[in-house]
Order: sequence, then C-alpha cells, then structure tokens
Amino acid sequence: MTQSTLATVKCFLGLSADRAYKRFYPAVDPLTSWSRYREQLRGYFARDFGAEWSDQVARVHELLK
Repeated sequence: MTQSTLATVKCFLGLSADRAYKRFYPAVDPLTSWSRYREQLRGYFARDFGAEWSDQVARVHELLK
C-alpha cells in the first residue's frame, strides 16, 4: 500500500499467512493492524460499550505484544 493511501484511509488490516494456514478467518493479525480512528471514536465507544472500553482495548493490545 502506498503512504498516500494509508494517510487517506487512516487504518491498516495486516493479514497473516500463518493465521490463514491455521484456518483463522479472517486472517487479520491484531498486532500488525492499526487504526488512527480509535481516539476520535472514544466518545462513541464510551457511550455504547462503557467508559473503560478504550482503555481496556489498549491494555489487551499491550499484553498481546
């Protein structure tokens, strides 16, 4: 993907051949995928999923690393 596309889309879904081989579909790797929208959507997540949801997602991501 080009940098200009990533700048416009502001997210990336990293696919994993290893996950696909193990038949984990969709084979999106949560450690290589990212989004710049998480902070912009913090209010929505707090309203619909609970005030602590965004912080919990960040903690789980760090644990997975």
